[in-house]
Amino acid sequence: MLNVQWYKNLINALCRVNTRWQKGFWHITAAFLDDAPEDVDVASIIDKHLSKVKPMMITLDTLGVFAIPSGQSKIVYLTSSNPPSELLKLIENIREDLRNTGCTLSMEFKLHVTLGRIFDDDYDVPTLQTMIEEVSHSPFSCTLIEADYREFRGRELQSWYFYDSTVR
Repeated sequence: MLNVQWYKNLINALCRVNTRWQKGFWHITAAFLDDAPEDVDVASIIDKHLSKVKPMMITLDTLGVFAIPSGQSKIVYLTSSNPPSELLKLIENIREDLRNTGCTLSMEFKLHVTLGRIFDDDYDVPTLQTMIEEVSHSPFSCTLIEADYREFRGRELQSWYFYDSTVR
């Protein structure tokens, strides 16, 4: 994605803004767990939902900006205006089961792929949104074939591949 023109134009549109751009590892985060009871096997809860998932196509077509709840930064993101209902239901079910077992989730789910994090208090969300509205980009589709359970910015704890439903 780093070599496509719209992405270069996006970086250029925000060149005056203190932005840390994502370098690879583009992903959709289903849940941030703040806490899980010691007796809860989080991987098993996730496996219950992912063990039979088939690959799904998603079209990413919308750029946006939002502020994270802590107020530490703002996120420049790419999302789908029409996400697959099976993906939304899958994520909803995983999050519900995690909460029902006593896990604490830190944020509501917002379907997005982070492109960059803005650490600049001189720009509010509406201003940033206006700055990126001029960036012309074509929708593109990709196939979701893998899910990971990992520590925040850390090691992978377990992975699932949708095409053959095996755990790595």
